[in-house]
Amino acid sequence: MKSSWRQVLRGFSARIALMGKYWAIFKINWEKSFEYRADFIGHLGMGIITFIVMFFIWKAVFSGRDNFNGYTFSSMMTYVLMTKFLHFTQRQNIGRQMAWEIKEGRMSLYLLKPTSYLKWWLSIFLADRSFEFFIRLGMIIIFFLLLPKIVVFSGLEQFVLFLSFLFFSLVINFLTNVFTASFAFWLTDVRLFRSAMFMIFNFFAGGLVPLDVMPPFLQKIGLALPFQYTTYFPIKLYLGQLEMWEAISGLITVLIWILGLFILMKFIWKRGLRRYEAVGQ
Repeated sequence: MKSSWRQVLRGFSARIALMGKYWAIFKINWEKSFEYRADFIGHLGMGIITFIVMFFIWKAVFSGRDNFNGYTFSSMMTYVLMTKFLHFTQRQNIGRQMAWEIKEGRMSLYLLKPTSYLKWWLSIFLADRSFEFFIRLGMIIIFFLLLPKIVVFSGLEQFVLFLSFLFFSLVINFLTNVFTASFAFWLTDVRLFRSAMFMIFNFFAGGLVPLDVMPPFLQKIGLALPFQYTTYFPIKLYLGQLEMWEAISGLITVLIWILGLFILMKFIWKRGLRRYEAVGQ
């Protein structure tokens, strides 16, 4: 009986030690994020320029009208601003790095360590996205304060609900990153595939325009895919344009999608590992 308890305690201690490794990876990459401030500020600058361009485009669209497909000018500009805030839930940078390591055979270095390759990259992913989240949160609060007539603040409750949904957005983002990277086991170069995946992701997430202003057949496709839950759905929640039953239905649907994507990702990843030959370096 005592030996069994000792085994349990040893197993528990081993798990804690392993989690400590991933926490160390998280902290190192969190600190590393501060080393590339100029690059990140450049991305933010491009986002601000895009927002200004979209301002004039939608200003022309709303010229002579107060409403466009259920959106006022302020609510549309709020949508545009929120897409810039949520851009980090669509990025495929982790998938790009994973695909490069698979292609170059560098993944072998991780497979020889007492860690999980996917958990290793999950720690890096969380550090990267956490850093971006706090910077972008500060930026969006500044917009709320400086442009109250252009950007709508729907209230603290709606804003908290919007931020809470980001967890599901990031889970979908990580799963799609791993999914696209796993094709490097079969393809020599996945850059074209990854770029196409990102464009499809961004378009049907509502990153360019809201899904409900698209033609009906594109709306049906977008609403049937999980990408909408990274951008379109959270922003609609924030704007208060969803009924309670729609919010609950969306929550249930995104959980089903996450489970399905996780199973699919694990299946493809395991099949890919069988094909891994550690070529390159």
